[in-house]
Parts: sequence; C-alpha cells; structure tokens
Amino acid sequence: MSANAIDLCTVADIHAYLGIAGASDDPEIQSLITAASQYWLTRTCRGSLNSVQQYNERYDGNGRDELMLRQWPIRQINSLSVLGMPIPASPDYIQPGYVIGPRQTSLVIIGAGNYGFGFYAMNFECGRLNVAVDYDAGYDQTPADVQEAVIKQVAVKYTRRKNTDQESVSLPQGGGVVRFRSWELPPEVECVIQAYRRLWP
Repeated sequence: MSANAIDLCTVADIHAYLGIAGASDDPEIQSLITAASQYWLTRTCRGSLNSVQQYNERYDGNGRDELMLRQWPIRQINSLSVLGMPIPASPDYIQPGYVIGPRQTSLVIIGAGNYGFGFYAMNFECGRLNVAVDYDAGYDQTPADVQEAVIKQVAVKYTRRKNTDQESVSLPQGGGVVRFRSWELPPEVECVIQAYRRLWP
C-alpha cells in the first residue's frame, strides 16, 4: 500500500520509533497510518494538517468588525466581499479594509464605519451567507507535535494489534508503560488532538 496525501507520518517514522527494520508488516503499518491520519482530520474538523489548501466559504454577517474563519492558520486572503461589495486589504493597519488577526484565525475590519461584516453604509445588514471569503489556510508540513502524536498512536495500535483487550502498552526508547482502556487513545495523543481541534462551525 502506497502513502496517502493525508498521511501525517511515514512508515519509516514508525520503523525508527519502534526500532524495527522488517518490511513484511509495512502494508499493515501504512494502513494504520492512513487510518490514524483520517481520524485526526475527523476529530479536529480540519481540512488538512500537512498542507496549505484553498477554501471558498460563506458566513452569516454578524454586524461586528471581526470574523472567525473555519480553517487556520490563515495564510492569505484571495478575495473578501460583504453584501456583494469587495473589501480590500488594509495596506497599513490604519486605512479602511481587512487584516488577518494576529493569531491567524480571524479577519479583522479596520475602519468599521466604512466596512464591516454585515455592517454597511452605517446600517446593520446582518444576513444569511452574505459574507464570501476565498482564502488559503493550513501548514506547509505536519506540525512536529502532531507528527509525534500520530507516530505514538500508530505505534500503540501496531503493538497491541494482536491483543486489543490489553490495558497497557510498553513504549520504546524508555517511554515507560502507558495504561488506558483498549478503545482509548494515549492521554498525550488526546491532548494534542484537542489543541488542534476546530471549535467553531
């Protein structure tokens, strides 16, 4: 089985982590990697965790000067319009227009008297899907903490694949013994998932 575009680690990563060199189980390991990577995308509600992708979305106008986008980190805005009116980028954080928020999760309108998300010509025009945003968001490569957590998740699944009822797994490289129910993730893996989980719709 070949690598998948969504994969958050590689078979070689698992070999190195577990200290194994054989290739006989590589198809099974690859299957576990792709399954774990899809699990991460589902649990985090993210479009990707290892690439920058383009998103074209619509939002309800909220009458405020800040709008939280669904995917992050935001890399660039290709186009933004409110009530059909194109909104330009603010060239200097002073002139009216939009800027990307410092946490790269939201758009902020500068000079809300001229522009706003559903606020136009000094009249509230909040409405359904009247804000259109085309933007790029994501990571150039898998974040290091995500990669490490996925490697650990796959290694645990591989190690206990013949005994899914065991309640503990001994990790390599002095990682100690991790105890959890067979259907649970290692606690440290769950913590990283929560850190990258998208909480807004």
